[in-house]
Amino acid sequence: MQARSDGPRPARSATQALMPLLAWITLGLAVISSRAHVLDRGPEPPKGSNTIPQNGDTHAGATGWVGTGATQCYIFPGATLGQGSIKITPNMTPSSCCDACTDDKACAAWTYHTDTTTCFLKDNVKPLVPPRSIDPHNRTMSGLRGGGNICNPHASPPELCPEGYPCPQCGASACSCEGPNPGHAVQAFACLPPHDTYPFCDLTLPVADRVRDLISRINDTDKPNLLTARGRGGDGQAMQAIRALGVPAYYWGTNCLHSLNGGKCVVDSNGQTRCPTNFPSGPSFGATFDRDLIEQMANAIGVELRALFKNGSLGHPSLDCWGPVVNLVRDPRHGRIGEGGSEDAYAMGELAAAWTKGFQSPRPSLHNASRQLYQGILTLKHMAVNSLENTAPFTRHDFDANATYGVTDFVLADYYLRPFKSAIRDGGARGIMCSYNSVQGIPTCLSPLMRAAREAWGFEGYVTSDSDSVANAYSSSNGHNYPQPDPDPERAVALALTKGQCDINSGDTYNDHLLSAVAGGPAVEPYSVTMEDVDRALFNSLKQRFDLGLFDPESSYEWPTNDDVGSNASSALSLKASQESLVILRNDRGLLPLTPGRRVAVIGPHATAQQVLVQPYPFSPFCPDNTLDCIVSPADAIASINAAGTDPHAEATDQWTKVAPGCDLFFNSTANFSAALAAAADADYVVLALGIETCGMNPAHNVNPLRPGRCFQEKLTTDYVFPDQYTELEAHDRTVIDLPDIQHKLAAAVLNLGKPTVLVLFNGGAVAFEPELAHSGPAPLAIIEAFYPGLRGGEALAQGIYGKHNKFGRLPYTIYPASFVDDTPMSMHDLRQPPGRTYRYARNPLFPLGFGLSLTNWSVSGVAPSCLGALQTASATSCQVEVTARNTGGLDGDIVLMAYFSVDGAMPAGPGLLIPIRELFDYQRVTVAAGAATTVAFNVSAAVLATYSDNGDRVATPGSYTLTFDDGGGGKLVLPATVQGAPTVVDPFPSP
Repeated sequence: MQARSDGPRPARSATQALMPLLAWITLGLAVISSRAHVLDRGPEPPKGSNTIPQNGDTHAGATGWVGTGATQCYIFPGATLGQGSIKITPNMTPSSCCDACTDDKACAAWTYHTDTTTCFLKDNVKPLVPPRSIDPHNRTMSGLRGGGNICNPHASPPELCPEGYPCPQCGASACSCEGPNPGHAVQAFACLPPHDTYPFCDLTLPVADRVRDLISRINDTDKPNLLTARGRGGDGQAMQAIRALGVPAYYWGTNCLHSLNGGKCVVDSNGQTRCPTNFPSGPSFGATFDRDLIEQMANAIGVELRALFKNGSLGHPSLDCWGPVVNLVRDPRHGRIGEGGSEDAYAMGELAAAWTKGFQSPRPSLHNASRQLYQGILTLKHMAVNSLENTAPFTRHDFDANATYGVTDFVLADYYLRPFKSAIRDGGARGIMCSYNSVQGIPTCLSPLMRAAREAWGFEGYVTSDSDSVANAYSSSNGHNYPQPDPDPERAVALALTKGQCDINSGDTYNDHLLSAVAGGPAVEPYSVTMEDVDRALFNSLKQRFDLGLFDPESSYEWPTNDDVGSNASSALSLKASQESLVILRNDRGLLPLTPGRRVAVIGPHATAQQVLVQPYPFSPFCPDNTLDCIVSPADAIASINAAGTDPHAEATDQWTKVAPGCDLFFNSTANFSAALAAAADADYVVLALGIETCGMNPAHNVNPLRPGRCFQEKLTTDYVFPDQYTELEAHDRTVIDLPDIQHKLAAAVLNLGKPTVLVLFNGGAVAFEPELAHSGPAPLAIIEAFYPGLRGGEALAQGIYGKHNKFGRLPYTIYPASFVDDTPMSMHDLRQPPGRTYRYARNPLFPLGFGLSLTNWSVSGVAPSCLGALQTASATSCQVEVTARNTGGLDGDIVLMAYFSVDGAMPAGPGLLIPIRELFDYQRVTVAAGAATTVAFNVSAAVLATYSDNGDRVATPGSYTLTFDDGGGGKLVLPATVQGAPTVVDPFPSP
């Protein structure tokens, strides 16, 4: 890329003007989400700029600056920035909206709607993927809080410079909206000449001593910036940098959810353009029940992170990743299920531990074999009880998960804390993100209980807040108003650093208030925080950078290259993950696999899905040309395989495969039914692709002037519904889990044709489909749950439909009837409250966790070993149970054997609470050839069968138990087990 001139440029259109910002955000700075105050207050408007009038008559097509105070905001016409809203205020002007955002500690961006003169403040700057962030009617405008760092104020519009790159002077040519100029490489390592003689650079010293030496040399005034996730970067200082000591910039907060967010496409040694690998979504991970695959995928993401960091193609200088999300799927309405993985605490813990091992992948230093260097530092999100976004009357910012809503010590220990414990104890996780919500009356980032839990599990990493959760703690308008009776920033900082031991704050609260909190006085009393507490936080965070090798010679680590980005091996992993994540829910009369070379109609709003496959957060470049063209849609993938089964001299693919969406995801219009039904009537098979989407993925679903950036519709007629109630995303819960009515109507019309039909569902959280499930016509019906299956999900789906693979998975969560939302309060967090949540307590689900069919047939057998009858509470000795899985069908395939236990007789429970049906304690995925068998060993002990007491202790309890090993489709082996001895605590509840 050529260096950018700081001279004047021709004026650009509104859309062109928006593109630098969108490029910046989509390449990684969007992960400012959800933290406020990433950006410094911008400069004054340059002379001659087109300042918008300060009255309410402004129309969104204008460009220039707004704001009445010293801080001005440059506006982006027609744009919607930020997802969700933390505050909505009518009767505003663009200037007052800019000022309101600047003055609000939780605001990162704002959107103003001219028709309604309404101001929407956002706690993030996550965009809607172009062109979906641009209002074609030009009724919106957006700006960043404080205007942002301006590299070139003379350009039209001014160019925004990412804070992570050297920008010593405003307008310097080293700045670029798309990352570092190739001629101005980003410094990645400390201890380079002339700063290589300090003791903290001495490889012969213990790492802890090196870290302490560095801290001893840091001025107290520089420490707040070092404990601010993305840094303030004021006065030309890059984030987290200590220039006087030669310590370069560092960015805490690159997101790695189901893929690496923010990485660029690069050119490999053969001149081929490669983009970071896109893997399936969180529920897809959970559906694989494959620890090895999860570890391999996480390792591939870590390798790509290293490679892009090394060549300056990340967008930020960072080797830590915020993710995965290990919050449990407590309720299908939760907006972030697409990021999560499972409703089961054990399964989620296993996934988190495998992800941690693969991503962090410690290995010996090439200069010192006794020293471990980490490939990356993983940060688990969000500890804890974070499973509500914006269900009235609560938001994630003000919800207190306390006993009123079922969050007792038992519920914490039995459910919400377990995935974090497994990732730390078994995986060695080095990073934790505390959540927005409170737990039992205390914001999690300030919570002694959360700190005690981490300590009890042997945690040796760093803790970061979610987007300024520390400000969220003391806020009275959009937070917890804590601590009482006098909440203020200094008290919140003191408690976060001492009681909660939150090392890094993702926002400005530490930067702005840490030194005054340390100084003491009325603002912080009766609490206190010392510079020793600050240095402890610095030690925990800086040590991660040392353990990444960033204070060692570059040659200490065998660095991956551009050839490792988007490699063929990683692409194959992505395909395998997609294959293993698909779940067959129904297969009447062996309809699957289909026979290729027949007439097929691919119908439904997701028939040609591309972007939907790579949700949630499809912000990274997926294809070398920065389009979605390399993503094969379900229809195209089906057409390809279907054509391959025909006479090789037959006409083109479309002779055999017809595509007709039939309807929109949400709009009630039936205008396109006739074309879809005509294609179906002429087909031998129908593939019906239905489901939902994340908010903002379709411009047609984002046009309500009252809620820019949200999925409400402005027209309340029979032709429109409220997509908002069906769609999901961060900061936005669903209110309906049923398929939209228009999709039910299309499905009914298609099924009534009497054609063999394969129904495929695309979604993050579960959707109900009772009318389709109840269908019993003469033609067979198959149903596949696809989730958001990733970049290669369309291919995996087509291959599965035609029997090109038989690697199907199991449901990672329960699918409920549509009436679930009427029977179950979203705010109730105790799974045992009737009618019950998850497979452990729900009595009448459509499908429970663990259900999943295969294209072949299975039998499961085994004999109870004698040791199962005498398990001892005081012994850690395991009894090995061998289970044989036999493939009795005609296709090779995978089977996931699930191991459950249940307690014989009634377990104690509180008044009106349900007792568990069964609980998962292990699983194994194996591949078995047709006609062959394999034996899988499961280890069972009294500790494995332990349950939790009311006070949160995990207790091995004497009694009779039933073990069930099932194949997902009804086949199972049931064995008795007996535990003997006195009740024994095997894992005490953490004590603050």
